[in-house]
Amino acid sequence: TVNHNRFIRINKFLDRLLASKELVKRLQKQAINKVALVPVYWFYELDLDFAISEPAGIGEAVDALLAQLNGAAGSHLVVDLWRLAARAFHTAKREDDKNRCLAEAAEQLVADSESQQGSAMLAAHTLSSAIAQLHGVPGKKDRRTELRHKLIDLQARVPEEMSSYSHEFDLREIAESIQKAVRREDLLLALFTFAALESSPDLNKLVRDAVKSIKRHSFSSLFGSSHLDREGKVIHRSKGAGLGDGEDESAIIRQIARSEQIRRTVVAYGKIEAARHAIIDKYYISDDIFLGLVQSSPFVPPGLTATFACGFAKFFRGDFVSATYILTPLLENSLRYILKSSGHDVTIFDDATQTQQDRTISSLFEQMRVELDSVLTTEISADIRRLFLDKPGPHLRHALAHGLLHDGDPYGCDAIYGCWLIFRLCLLPLFPHYQEIRSSWALG
Repeated sequence: TVNHNRFIRINKFLDRLLASKELVKRLQKQAINKVALVPVYWFYELDLDFAISEPAGIGEAVDALLAQLNGAAGSHLVVDLWRLAARAFHTAKREDDKNRCLAEAAEQLVADSESQQGSAMLAAHTLSSAIAQLHGVPGKKDRRTELRHKLIDLQARVPEEMSSYSHEFDLREIAESIQKAVRREDLLLALFTFAALESSPDLNKLVRDAVKSIKRHSFSSLFGSSHLDREGKVIHRSKGAGLGDGEDESAIIRQIARSEQIRRTVVAYGKIEAARHAIIDKYYISDDIFLGLVQSSPFVPPGLTATFACGFAKFFRGDFVSATYILTPLLENSLRYILKSSGHDVTIFDDATQTQQDRTISSLFEQMRVELDSVLTTEISADIRRLFLDKPGPHLRHALAHGLLHDGDPYGCDAIYGCWLIFRLCLLPLFPHYQEIRSSWALG
């Protein structure tokens, strides 16, 4: 009896399955006859997903419909249908037809880009999608090159569409309280106070705050973002956060980058600049002022004390261009130095050539993040990464190393905060030895 009942249930399931397949096929025919593109996409994709029909037949049916339309339909649907046909032909192992359909999808995107003359940003986005669509399609190398040239021309117009917005912060109260505190101190104590103006934020708190913000502003967080440089090129893409669940890592990183930009602005102009002005108003700052400090710091490698001292003197005197270009490259070597001092190997051995090379700062953070966290603390290493390495973010080291900083960038909050952070890293190990330094360090 049990087996008989099971047999009946299986038969009923098979009957329903067959009925469902027949229903899908009927709906496909109706959609094709009415040239209803959305239902065509729905039911042929369903057919392909569940292998109801032969994939070659699906590709041929969609291909024939698109040939009949001849571009007289909504472009987004046409692109999606060409991609569906390509997928069907790929499943059927008809690679030539697959590549032809992918090329047709790309050309539809090119046509869309050319029709979007009102917005260079939107046209550039669509054209970049067309170039990506042609990736891996044989015989399209010249076409991709041609489209890349068009993309560069479009991107040159993007900055004209960009606009800036501002939000005012009243930092006078913060600045005045810091200046009063610094002016009461002698130079050595003022320099240590300067290094202690701010702490790197707790990473777990940043994540919690980011998730709260995403949930609070779920609609604005729903969409992905394209991050553009000054020339209109897309240098980074962030995914959306879904339905406000705050679980998407890319969206969380983007939200943290936004909040950190605000924090660095407040710290740079409300604290660092206020304290720096108070110090230089009271004392003459020369390179010699910093030599004794950097010579005692385990963060500064031997043989670079004069360079660090020069960079800090430039920074305090307001020569931010010199300070940024001197101090930023030194950070990488100092990170290697403190890791070596802690017993870690910071080289890469090439088995083929039997040579060794020092790890770059990117390699340190990718391969030795645990070691950096143990030496610097998680908060400080994360702060360094967000400022100097990560996208979205200032990406300060890359911009400086490749000559992408403009004249005003060293005077911005990111560069000012970066120079101050390097100064803080130099002085942090010296805080427990302040009294010894005070008794031995000549203030001049």
